[in-house]
Amino acid sequence: MLRSIMLRLSKLLPALDKIKLLDLLVGLKVRDSILLIIMYHEVGKDIYQDESIPGQLFEDEIRYLIKLRFKILPLCEALEVIENAPDRSHRIAVLTFDDAYRGIYENALPIMLKYGIRGSIYPVAGFIKNRVPCGLHK
Repeated sequence: MLRSIMLRLSKLLPALDKIKLLDLLVGLKVRDSILLIIMYHEVGKDIYQDESIPGQLFEDEIRYLIKLRFKILPLCEALEVIENAPDRSHRIAVLTFDDAYRGIYENALPIMLKYGIRGSIYPVAGFIKNRVPCGLHK
């Protein structure tokens, strides 16, 4: 079900962009802060069907977040920004990556470097301790 929602969003966002509705959203004045936390498992590989997102869809999401004027930060920095300026409105998106699969390094990282953004990775400590290669433990 999650995969079908992602694929629908991947069709919806370009359609909204084509009719200039995203431009209207960009212009909206926001009084309160918006903090989006977007969780990914794997990027670019299809071996974890319900947990992976194609690399192109990941890059499209990044571009739309930037177009919607979201500042993309690691979680610790996002919380600092909000804490240090609680009276200001913020549009912040946090990208989190659970399990530290290999595709995050191979596919997501080059896209993130291209746009100058960072995220937060949460590896499974047991796999590191037991030296299980990322992306091979399922």
